[in-house]
Amino acid sequence: MNTFGKNVQMTIFGESHGEAIGIVISGLPANLTIDHELIKKNLFARTTNKQISTKRSELDEYKIISGYFNEKTTGAPLTFIIENKDVDSSSYKKGVIRPNHADYPLYVKYDGANDYRGGGTSSGRLTALLVIAGSICEQILRNKNINVYSYIKQIKDIKTSSFTDEEKLEILTNKSIEQFMLEENKELDAINLIKETANIGDSLPSVAETLITGVEVGLGEPFFDSFESRLSHLLFSIPGLKSVSFGNEDLNTLYSSDAIDELTFIDGAIKINSSNQGGINGGITNGGLIKFTTSFKAPASINKELNSVNVLTHENIKLSTTGRHDPIIGIRALPVLNAVAYFTILDLLLEAKKYEAIR
Repeated sequence: MNTFGKNVQMTIFGESHGEAIGIVISGLPANLTIDHELIKKNLFARTTNKQISTKRSELDEYKIISGYFNEKTTGAPLTFIIENKDVDSSSYKKGVIRPNHADYPLYVKYDGANDYRGGGTSSGRLTALLVIAGSICEQILRNKNINVYSYIKQIKDIKTSSFTDEEKLEILTNKSIEQFMLEENKELDAINLIKETANIGDSLPSVAETLITGVEVGLGEPFFDSFESRLSHLLFSIPGLKSVSFGNEDLNTLYSSDAIDELTFIDGAIKINSSNQGGINGGITNGGLIKFTTSFKAPASINKELNSVNVLTHENIKLSTTGRHDPIIGIRALPVLNAVAYFTILDLLLEAKKYEAIR
């Protein structure tokens, strides 16, 4: 099942080393002029600095083949296609299982028929499609002053200093598109660490934090369709993401008296004075700052000899991954985190108020 969403839906298709990847988006309002510059900017952010990422060079140039006419959405399903231009499948062999990848479960699930090149349908390559869908949702939601910001909080032992949420937002609002940490000196240390790690054939884990402003009270449902569960469902579609937590990172160590978000009336409006609970109470947004943290595993494609198997010959083998791979996931995932958050918020907003909410 490659479809997600209730009120706005996306269906993705394609493989990492196939001819193309694509997405069909349904449920968008008609007469929307797509902000192509925003989509291109976010797709560019996903490619990140080539000094610290894969050498595979995809320009992510897309074309729209349905649902868009005379520079307006028609209300019909909107379909984007991105051709894969820079593919090298020489490092992949049928039957050879790469440890910690999806190769083995995919082989079993699809009776050996899966496209094993570059991870096939499980590749981070397909997150470009999430960025396209999220960018359109971002365009709509920015008109409602809803904004999403993500940054890298930690890479190995390099960790962001303590900032207030207000200080974080000020930095994130003004940072350059390629900046991924809040502090320039720590970002430079991180870049050097990533290069050193790549040079010895290894990879690094990472932790990101996302802040969301402007979301009104009341999105989400108690229990099974909470805001957290809807967003988490989509977050875990990002390859390499292993955990998500909402609110203050120290929440599990605090007394309740230190973790409660108090309320105040200011000029007749209720203000939530902090975001220890992540802007969500009982599965429903409370109108405060939404905050969550995600962690990404160190990529499994490393240039070190590992024990594995060949499922066709039934042999034990030694395998060292070659080819063009990322030494870290989280940096390239930042625009993807933003995208899935925008998509979830729009889906829930439509559920609450339908099209009147976004016109």
